[in-house]
Amino acid sequence: MPANPTDDPGVDSADGMPARESGEYAKRKLAFIDYYCPLAIDATEKKRARRYLDLFAGPGLNIIRETREEVEGGALRVLASRGRIHPELSFDEAFLVNLSASDHAALKARVERAIAGNRCMVPPGNVHHEHGDANEVLPRLLAHCHKLDYVLVFADIEAPSHLPWSTIEALSSQGHKSIDLYVLFPLEMGLNRLMPYRDMPAGHETIITAFFGTEAWKGILAQRFTEAQSRACMRRLEDLYLQQLQSRWARAVKLFDVMRVGRKGLYRMLFATNHPAGEKIADWARRQVEGQDQLGLDLR
Repeated sequence: MPANPTDDPGVDSADGMPARESGEYAKRKLAFIDYYCPLAIDATEKKRARRYLDLFAGPGLNIIRETREEVEGGALRVLASRGRIHPELSFDEAFLVNLSASDHAALKARVERAIAGNRCMVPPGNVHHEHGDANEVLPRLLAHCHKLDYVLVFADIEAPSHLPWSTIEALSSQGHKSIDLYVLFPLEMGLNRLMPYRDMPAGHETIITAFFGTEAWKGILAQRFTEAQSRACMRRLEDLYLQQLQSRWARAVKLFDVMRVGRKGLYRMLFATNHPAGEKIADWARRQVEGQDQLGLDLR
């Protein structure tokens, strides 16, 4: 199974290029970036550099299924971000990874359009488009980042097979002091589908173990007999993944549940950081996404 999507044509947008079709729920996931990045840029003003790694960048545009609204994806949002207190600051460099040839071409064209319209704050020569498997190119991208840089990694996966635990380990294995991870945990939309009550298909165990980096999930799944136990099992799987993240980062938290219409679960957005300021900014950004107004944020 490929590590990330290849050539799913998706749907075409008004500009005639591919876009990723999503539900209304996707807007919450993307809104976090709008709130988080400006304050993260301010908080890291003294870092050697600020670098952004989008491991599953997509075509750069989402079309909301219910309304046909066109919404910019995470990559374009981060490129447009600048500090709130220090508006002269932005990310210094960005690496946008796609395995899909069509997504790669569409994102590149949209980034070029953003540059031409002065909507890209990252120096144009420092926006790099990587056409390849995110799990294979990541070590090279990390090697490019200095150990004292601030690095924000966005892993917007669509299935557990796209992001094995070995890739998560790679993020924290090269001695970088400041890497924040914003990652999608595909609970109902991916993991649940791999875990039938009976007769798990060949290969599923391998995918799940590679995703969690441990076989501890098997003991959790063995307790699932009823629908009520199934819900508890899903919560324990989420906790297991957070525990795995906490083995590599000082702090790992769930930001929010992403639900479909009818309050049916879909996935979780998780965040890992080694710094109290990162956790504090992430929590503030989460509150904004949830509509819980807080007018100020003291990072002292």
